[in-house]
Amino acid sequence: MLRLLAVFTVFTALAACATGQPSTQEAQRAVEQASDQFIEARQSGDAASFAALFTEEGIYMVPGLLDATGRTAVRELAEKRFAAGPSKDFKVNRRETDVVGDSAYELTWFSETGSHHHMQGRHFILWKRGDDEMWRVHRYHYNFSDATPIE
Repeated sequence: MLRLLAVFTVFTALAACATGQPSTQEAQRAVEQASDQFIEARQSGDAASFAALFTEEGIYMVPGLLDATGRTAVRELAEKRFAAGPSKDFKVNRRETDVVGDSAYELTWFSETGSHHHMQGRHFILWKRGDDEMWRVHRYHYNFSDATPIE
């Protein structure tokens, strides 16, 4: 069994080298770097930069609202969502990031303090790697598990 595992490991490494594909660890780091840019664009309230990080067919799913599909719709929804200004204290903790070929998913917990609320919840992001090797958001959904108005 160990011999079979060793042969599989070597074969997988050679196949990755032969196809020019980055290793899973390299791909995971690239996804996390793209995620950091995504979080920065969201935190800064830059709707254009935020939308540019989506695929052409990307979907932004906000609880209680219709889905925004495509970069233009994502930018328009983000402009509305960001109009209140940036969160005062936005924190993201990665729960897991998993890469499979040209797709990856990321689960995170988040917390934030806005001008009128405290909120915490979860993000789910489905990433796609494009022909240009850039990782972009293909599906972005979040929900909140606790939201408290600031009195």
